[in-house]
Amino acid sequence: MLQFFRRIGLSGRKAQSVSPVVRLTLELLEGRDLPAPLAPTGLLATGASASAIALTWNAPPDATVTGYDVFERIRHVIHQPKGSSRAYYTFNLIASNLTSTSDTVTGLATGSFHTYLVTSVNSTGQSPYSAPATGETWVAPSFSNGPTAFLLSSGAVWSGPVNATAGLTTQVKLLVSGNPLTFSVVSGPASASIDPQFGFLTYTPATSDAGPVSITVTASNALGAVTQTIQFNVAAPNPNQAKPTLMLFGTLLTYDSQYHQAWASAVGTDGVTPVSGTFAFAYNGSSGFPRDAGTYTVLATFTSSDPNYASATVLTTLTISKATPAFNYLSSPTIAVGTATTTVSGNIAAGTATPTGDIVFVSINGATQEATVDANGNFSASFATSALPVGSYAITYSLAGDANFNAPANGSSTLNVIPTAPPQVTLNPSNATVTAGDVVSFTATATGSPNPSVQWQVSTDGGLTFTNITSNTSAQTTTLYFTTSASQNGYLYRAVFTSSAGTAISTVATLTVEIDVGGGD
Repeated sequence: MLQFFRRIGLSGRKAQSVSPVVRLTLELLEGRDLPAPLAPTGLLATGASASAIALTWNAPPDATVTGYDVFERIRHVIHQPKGSSRAYYTFNLIASNLTSTSDTVTGLATGSFHTYLVTSVNSTGQSPYSAPATGETWVAPSFSNGPTAFLLSSGAVWSGPVNATAGLTTQVKLLVSGNPLTFSVVSGPASASIDPQFGFLTYTPATSDAGPVSITVTASNALGAVTQTIQFNVAAPNPNQAKPTLMLFGTLLTYDSQYHQAWASAVGTDGVTPVSGTFAFAYNGSSGFPRDAGTYTVLATFTSSDPNYASATVLTTLTISKATPAFNYLSSPTIAVGTATTTVSGNIAAGTATPTGDIVFVSINGATQEATVDANGNFSASFATSALPVGSYAITYSLAGDANFNAPANGSSTLNVIPTAPPQVTLNPSNATVTAGDVVSFTATATGSPNPSVQWQVSTDGGLTFTNITSNTSAQTTTLYFTTSASQNGYLYRAVFTSSAGTAISTVATLTVEIDVGGGD
């Protein structure tokens, strides 16, 4: 008999129009053995208009899935005395039994944020929730710090003219909020360009640009546009200074969860002699170091301290490729037939980087479980194995990948189901003679299927009765050890091995404790 919670559908298609929390009814079903479905992965929430958010997700590797339910997570705050507060979440059902791996939520407020989760559905019930995803509806462009402010590549907010030198590249970044945004140059020199997605303006003045230069840019979306004019004061280069050669390094990397920066060198006209000075770097128009996989525009600015050489700039890209993780330390358990539950485990990583929080799908004999990767790359999943007959079963492991990780080659290991065998002692404990106050140890081992547990016992009456040793943690291991006392002289010790297939008892070992009477010359 399987207990499960049956979903009750809620009317209404718009997230904000659904006020009640999803109600659940307990229903008992008999004769069903279909497991609950696996959860979807890779949920993304993206603004689709001023009043809609588009959702997409990946279907789990589960042929029993018949549809998907979409929930909005609502945060509630309860204010308490003395200014404190606490928060809790409810989950509102906004779409049920969807047959595709996408949905669009409409009727939302402009510029509002919403968090969603998705579950899979089959005839048994629902999967666990997917990882949440938050999206924002579109909002018209506006200036974050006023219509004249922008960001220098050093990270400073600036409003006045920007000093530039002919032949040297300068970058500034627009401070515009809105979702989504497209940036473009309205007017200015031909050497001025702006990244259409991130809004950083790149300008390399020509010698003919010496003097004041105005560049007008715009940020726009379907809801409107804002325009900003940025002033540059362009200086002519010093004709008495040679231009050093800049070489940029560290621009082809692989994701490793660390922040990265490029580095550079400056050499003179002979191509060998270093030129003294300092470097500053900007990534996509700002000074923050990149970490995630992607391609970043890098501006290296060299400020010369050698009077014979001018300052210089070099513009290139830094690429962080996705890492390709590999499965490691995959368990290959051996169990006795009839074992109720078996846990398999493993590790997935790419060097020091791990896909923390991602889902590994683990499959045995047609059954699949989800295993969440922890911060160290470890994961585990438990399977009901009581019905498996004697034999060997392939265990497969797969990861879909994400923004920083490629999908790795599937991992595999083996589950071996062997016949039951009662415990059989393979090593009996030996008698021991020690001096009072010394540590003594007794060792015994046994085989069996399933693996037997061990419990050491002691007899204080010459073997008439034995009792379990409970005050010593080593009494549940194959080696019992303790510090002796004179009162234990003549005690008898044995190990009892137990499993579902039976019990085996080792032979008895006698402890002889001698008293140290001292001595001398």
